[in-house]
Amino acid sequence: MNIKTKALLKEYAARYETTAFLKEDPVRFMHLVQGTNNQETMAFIAANLSYGNRKQFFPKINFVLEKSQGEPYNWVKSGLFEQDIPPTDDCYYRLYTKRMMNSFLKTLQKLLTEHHSLHQYVQATAANDAETAVVALCKYFAAHGQEGIVPINARSACKRICMFLRWMVRDNSPVDLGIWKDTIDKRTLIMPLDTHVLTQAQRLKLLKSKSTSMSIAKKLTAEMVALLDSHSGKISVSFPFFRKKSAPVSGIQSLLDYDVTLTGEIKNGAYSHNLKVMVPVTSLCPCSKEISQYGAHNQRSHVTVSLTANAEVGIEEIIDCVEAQASCQLYGLLKRPDEKYVTEKAYENPKFVEDMVRDVATALIADGRIESFIVESENFESIHNHSAYAYIAYP
Repeated sequence: MNIKTKALLKEYAARYETTAFLKEDPVRFMHLVQGTNNQETMAFIAANLSYGNRKQFFPKINFVLEKSQGEPYNWVKSGLFEQDIPPTDDCYYRLYTKRMMNSFLKTLQKLLTEHHSLHQYVQATAANDAETAVVALCKYFAAHGQEGIVPINARSACKRICMFLRWMVRDNSPVDLGIWKDTIDKRTLIMPLDTHVLTQAQRLKLLKSKSTSMSIAKKLTAEMVALLDSHSGKISVSFPFFRKKSAPVSGIQSLLDYDVTLTGEIKNGAYSHNLKVMVPVTSLCPCSKEISQYGAHNQRSHVTVSLTANAEVGIEEIIDCVEAQASCQLYGLLKRPDEKYVTEKAYENPKFVEDMVRDVATALIADGRIESFIVESENFESIHNHSAYAYIAYP
């Protein structure tokens, strides 16, 4: 990073790290209530409504503040929100219906009832680490049926959750509260990352390439650490990775997307990185095939590999590894001869969910570049109202 860019970013930091910044930012709402329970509840609601145009979402956050009469914690925990945001299909804000908001608040109510506060829930699940806190919050809301507001998992950048944690953890700031400073190490906070942040990083020449790779994550992390004059830093980038695939018989080409997250971290000058790839595949049940006179149930499965390595490991290498262990891989576009092929291939190669994670793990262990990994698979069962799940970690 050149001296001019560093000075410019420090100037921006000084400009926005002031009380004057509060007026035009959603962070202001948590400063308008009293008591830590009210502050963290207001902050969590405000953060999850903060997308799009501020002139449009500010009134929606302010609606919560007014209806709760400055007591959002009691408003949620006691269920008073049911009177103000009933579960209807009317629009609340952009893609959020009142039904979605009601579901979000019901899940938050359940969390507050079970754990007393967001803080106590994170204390019990996060182990002093911001990424673990993101995972725990996403997991709780997904497990209790909330959809569309809190991400169902931490595969995306989870910008709004990361922003909420920043508000709670960073201390000695006129903007952030820092009331969780003793619960989460602020050095583990993840930059709230979206396309605007990436665009600005490119504009300021923190990034030269528009493509995303492990080396790009490493460079951006190093630049961030240098800017902050810090010994430690962490940044995570999530994006859809598109791959051109040819149908197995007709050869017709189409794109298939895979969710990818690259994470780079520097601790005391030592760099490490993590690659996470979610690969959709087909699995066919061996038991169903064995007991049936004809046919067998199959379903789409999501196999997620998260790994650390001592050398560059390509995204497509991981995709190939997972698809080779599935009953059959997926394609974006298929003609009838292709459909016949993939159906019969899956039938000839049945696998339980635990078979797939075990076989992927075996292949990864054989790769000397890979030091550690987690493989998990969720099978969206076609004949059951539940998913099958398997998990394996190495070492």
